[in-house]
Amino acid sequence: MVQTMKKALRRMIGRALVDDELLQTLLKSNKFVERLWKVWKTEFLLAIRERSQRQHRASGSVSANEPRVGHVVLIHDYSKPRALWKLGIIAKLIERRDGEILFAELQCDSQRKISRPLNFLFPLQIAASDASSPEPEEPGNPERNEDVSSGRGNRTSV
Repeated sequence: MVQTMKKALRRMIGRALVDDELLQTLLKSNKFVERLWKVWKTEFLLAIRERSQRQHRASGSVSANEPRVGHVVLIHDYSKPRALWKLGIIAKLIERRDGEILFAELQCDSQRKISRPLNFLFPLQIAASDASSPEPEEPGNPERNEDVSSGRGNRTSV
């Protein structure tokens, strides 16, 4: 009986030590998370904000986003998700007397032209001239047509 009592006491003391170690580990990890969060808020987010402000103030970044005639843009539509917004090509920019651009006249379909304010337009990184120009062929590599109807797969150079 004494032996079983000793075993039970050892188990309880052992569990108490384990529970104490778990508690200490939990407290240490909690302090680590708090320190990490403080560094995140004070240093990392501040560094990102400063970098963003430097990029915004740079002269090249502002002028690169200015709309120009021929740019391809997405046209914002509240009733549709972004994946279904229409594409348009800027045909004409409408300015105020002081030179600030207010609206853009857009060519949407083959016949339809619409006018939208600039804050409803999201430029893509291609211009209309880039989108319509065919890719140049590589010299020395002629196109090949396969005869699919006969099933033979004969290739003839064009």
